[in-house]
Amino acid sequence: MKNIKRIAVAAIAVVVSLTLIIPTTIQAAGFSVYASTGSVNVGSSFTVSVGGSVTGRFDLAVSNGTLSTTSVWVEDNTQSVTVTPSGAGTTTVTVTATDVSDSSTFEPVTGSQSVSVSVVANNSGGSSGGSSGGSSGGSSGGNSGGATDNNQTAEDPTKEEEETVNVDLASLSVSSGELSPAFAAGTTNYTVELTNDIKELTVEATAADAAASVSGTGKKELKEGENKIEVTVTSKEQSKVYTINAYVEKTPEVYLNLGSNKLGILTLKSAPKLEGFEEYKLTIDGNEVTAQKKISTGLILLYMVDEKGERNYYIYDEKTKEVTSIYIPTALFGKNYAIITIPEEMQKMEGYKFGKVTVGETELEGWTFENTKFKNYKLVYLMDENDVMKLYQYESESQTLQPFSGAAPITQEEYESLKSDADMKNILLYSTIGLGVATAGLLVALLLMKKKSITSSRPKINKE
Repeated sequence: MKNIKRIAVAAIAVVVSLTLIIPTTIQAAGFSVYASTGSVNVGSSFTVSVGGSVTGRFDLAVSNGTLSTTSVWVEDNTQSVTVTPSGAGTTTVTVTATDVSDSSTFEPVTGSQSVSVSVVANNSGGSSGGSSGGSSGGSSGGNSGGATDNNQTAEDPTKEEEETVNVDLASLSVSSGELSPAFAAGTTNYTVELTNDIKELTVEATAADAAASVSGTGKKELKEGENKIEVTVTSKEQSKVYTINAYVEKTPEVYLNLGSNKLGILTLKSAPKLEGFEEYKLTIDGNEVTAQKKISTGLILLYMVDEKGERNYYIYDEKTKEVTSIYIPTALFGKNYAIITIPEEMQKMEGYKFGKVTVGETELEGWTFENTKFKNYKLVYLMDENDVMKLYQYESESQTLQPFSGAAPITQEEYESLKSDADMKNILLYSTIGLGVATAGLLVALLLMKKKSITSSRPKINKE
């Protein structure tokens, strides 16, 4: 009986050991979707956030509203999308995991989640104001008109004709830059931002009414900074002035170098706006300049012009007082990046060719593989939303971009071969384990049988 118990214990130990050795399947993690509020007024916006311990692309759809973007890329973080309701009622946003995997187990994550926000019509003051205004205007106009009809003679037809001359403009344009906002007859104030190589501006305009005259058009000499141009539409009885505030970019007073490139610091007046940044004052070479500072990370950008006249943002290190890289914001596959300067020491990598590559529809510097088997693969060097610079691998057929692990890609044939080898190794491994267990069990049984045989063959000793 004791021998049977020992064999059973040994068998249980083997089973437990195999259970620990054989890997188990881990269920993939999910993702979360939530709105910034449960209720908004018509005309207001809210945000919907997507996040979780996952990596990949999520697609978004909305009913009764519009989205700032229809897809986001999540990489162990949370991404937010602005939602603008179309009207009162309920706005529902549905988020679908399109190409997503668990960040730790690499298991696919699928499914959709929805979140709804109540949109309330804001009628405060609208009805009473409109009713009051309409009643007041109607009463006043009716009484006044009645008095005129009953107590006054008809006005001079010539005077009435003069008063009805339209003093609006039908068109207004400039030879360089663009008017902001776009021209509309009822808008009288505009701005136009110009680079400092523009020395004059031609203004053209036409009146909506042939009976009105237009003055203030033609060529205008410009100076650096603010320039005020007025176009006047005139009739015999009235006039209307349209104002164009033309800002000419000032010539840089402070210059810095990035390698052999000489860069001049420009004002931010004509710089493209960057979301998540705020204006930041700093002193360089005794001159106060205006930069852009990222609210979340403190990244400092200067708007600069190179010797070819090209204008871009550049990263500035306030500690070393140096420009370290170009910074060109770009969106790739639903995620925000920045194109940055690739250090010279990185440009030469064994097995790769450095040059211009295309990722999606964006051209930038990067690497291709010298091995023609991997012609669909490219490497690029980018800065992510957290200001981390790293290499990314792009595959053109599947249109995917992911952090580069340092390992070269393999073809499908090579993958199948490696998979077959791995499967064979697993079969051999488990066969060896099984054979070992069977052998161990056989040895234990033989030892127990031998011990029993020896015990039974011993002569019995009479103690008397």
